Amino acid sequence: MSGHAVGGDDILSCKNVGHDDHNTFFGDAGGDMLDFARGGNDTLDGTNNVAGNSNFFGDAGGNMGGIQSAVMTHFEQQPVRKMLGLWRRTDDVGQGAWGNDTLKGTDGSGSPFVSVLVGDAQTMSGNARGGCDTLISGTGNDDMWGDAQVMLGNAKGGNDAFVFNFNSGHDVIEDFGQGVASIEGSNWGTDHIDLLALGIHDFSQLSISAFDPTTHESTITFSSGNDVVVHSQVALTQHDFLFA
Repeated sequence: MSGHAVGGDDILSCKNVGHDDHNTFFGDAGGDMLDFARGGNDTLDGTNNVAGNSNFFGDAGGNMGGIQSAVMTHFEQQPVRKMLGLWRRTDDVGQGAWGNDTLKGTDGSGSPFVSVLVGDAQTMSGNARGGCDTLISGTGNDDMWGDAQVMLGNAKGGNDAFVFNFNSGHDVIEDFGQGVASIEGSNWGTDHIDLLALGIHDFSQLSISAFDPTTHESTITFSSGNDVVVHSQVALTQHDFLFA
């Protein structure tokens, strides 16, 4: 999609997929979204997709480039498998826009990951701006990217939320932005880890390993068999969480 192309508002559903099945869904473009192309408000639903290997792209399956800024608003949460999409953004107003999508990891088991969730695109370049996405962990192991797996040029991610519930498995947040300038991840936005469903009220209730300044990682353990490795800019503080 390029020029001033505009995507529609789509509903894509993938349910009860067999173990060896592989499915790929694109909300708008199977490749790149360039120039002032605009994505639609898509719902990608992978409920009960326990065993199959399915990929969902909320907007583009390739590069997000050349877009000046974006306008995002809240959209209904829906469970999905592997997806690239957006959720909301209200602070940037411009001509280019990505769709308002929500991503949820599937249920099931697998190693190392059952689901890979990417908020915006595989690659963001130029002046692309990501949305403020919501990535919801399923019961399987999830690899979670709030923005893009590769960020180039002046691309900037949005302010994303990573949501966890009971039985979330072993997850990884690859790009947790904390709004800290001039260090790794300064283009990731300001993200939050949502613990409302877990009923955690205070930072002191969390079990967090020491921050490794070399790998920029720490591990939050919710319970036996349920944890998340967070690749953040600096050590996690109470300001990085949404408590009950």
